[in-house]
Amino acid sequence: INSALGACPATPSSVTITRNPLPELLPFEPEVCDEPVGPVNVDLTSFEDFITSLPAGDRTVFWFTDMARTTSPGNVNAHPVTDGSILYYRVRNNTTLCEADSLIQFTVNPLPSIEDQDAVNNVTEDRVCEDVVGVGIYNDLDLTVFDDDVIDSGNPAERTVQWFADP
Repeated sequence: INSALGACPATPSSVTITRNPLPELLPFEPEVCDEPVGPVNVDLTSFEDFITSLPAGDRTVFWFTDMARTTSPGNVNAHPVTDGSILYYRVRNNTTLCEADSLIQFTVNPLPSIEDQDAVNNVTEDRVCEDVVGVGIYNDLDLTVFDDDVIDSGNPAERTVQWFADP
């Protein structure tokens, strides 16, 4: 280090330069189930543990709807997405203030088709629900015998039917 006068200082000086790494971003392709009406509302904050290895207290995640990262999505706790929707994000390490950018693209899986058993089996009651939740029995009738019929054209190995005691 030279002084302003061009002379060497009487005591040596040193400068330490630290190069901090960018926050680690993890590959993540979220899949959500469709809703019967309208787009699916997702809580973007629920994906933050999946997009970076930084612990929640050591990071800040900013969400954007545009690649330039200038437009906030509004309510990050209920943001509407459709199949193929892309959202952009920036992860900041709160200690080093280093930032890294990436994006996620949503897959919205369709709801399974079901067959209304009232129409098929001429059920005369308004509702057929379990007597006790999780048992699959209604008035001594084993509701699980209807599972394959309810699934309709779906693959039973890829579907789960749940019966409920309340409508």
